[in-house]
Amino acid sequence: MKRTAAIAAYDGGVPLFAFSIFNKATDGPTGRHSSKGELLKEFLAMLLRLFCCFQIQIKLEVNFMKPSIGRTVHYQRYGTPGGEYKSEPSAAIITEVVNEDTSVVHVTVLNPTGFHFNRDVPFSEVPKPGHWNWPPRV
Repeated sequence: MKRTAAIAAYDGGVPLFAFSIFNKATDGPTGRHSSKGELLKEFLAMLLRLFCCFQIQIKLEVNFMKPSIGRTVHYQRYGTPGGEYKSEPSAAIITEVVNEDTSVVHVTVLNPTGFHFNRDVPFSEVPKPGHWNWPPRV
């Protein structure tokens, strides 16, 4: 009896990685697995290794982007306490980088009805009211 386990990840139809493990119940080609449980343990360990590698790649990509004057970013508006207006993103232009280490910037926020200036705006990887973030890739 042959057991197999495989994983593959795709980004827009382009394969990022693919791995597989297989063995036979007793005398498999690897000679390492004696039970379905051991095969599952190895498969889960492989998933964890891949997940960790993927997180490192994402972090490197995020750290690569640095704020600079003139860059277009999103500023997340606060909205209203009563919920009449939701917290939504607005286009913003970085006018000054206050602190490169913490990514605190000054921005000019562009709204459909005008613009305003915000000073000392902190960075957030996910949209959070009162913070700026990089526009998502589309």
